[in-house]
Amino acid sequence: MTESILQLNTRAHLDAVDITDLVTEALAGSGKGVALINTPHTTVGLVLGPGDDAMLRDYIQLAKRWPAGYGPFEHFDENNPNSEAHLLSSFAGTSALLHHSEDGPSLGKYQRVIFLEFDGPRTRRVVVRLLGGDQ
Repeated sequence: MTESILQLNTRAHLDAVDITDLVTEALAGSGKGVALINTPHTTVGLVLGPGDDAMLRDYIQLAKRWPAGYGPFEHFDENNPNSEAHLLSSFAGTSALLHHSEDGPSLGKYQRVIFLEFDGPRTRRVVVRLLGGDQ
């Protein structure tokens, strides 16, 4: 098993960062297998999707607008001002699995690994592990 821990410094309260190149670097030379990408935080998300600048801005716009129409949230009333961030993280998810070959992660033409910050700016960790396969 190959494992790397990436450290990210998000820039804003809501942020979207394409981490595909960092993940690819972390897995370089590790062989074939399944890559598990995981973040141990409850106010972030990891998604596979387009990573162009316009789409990164769209992720942020969605994060701003989506939960706003559904509050107030009970979690907020229990002295948790980041309840919206916890909900967004729950829906986005905090992990992704990718097939990994000697050529790198197997992604579609427009697929990228996107890190979503819902409660920043903060320093965050992303764990990248290659499971099974050729080592």
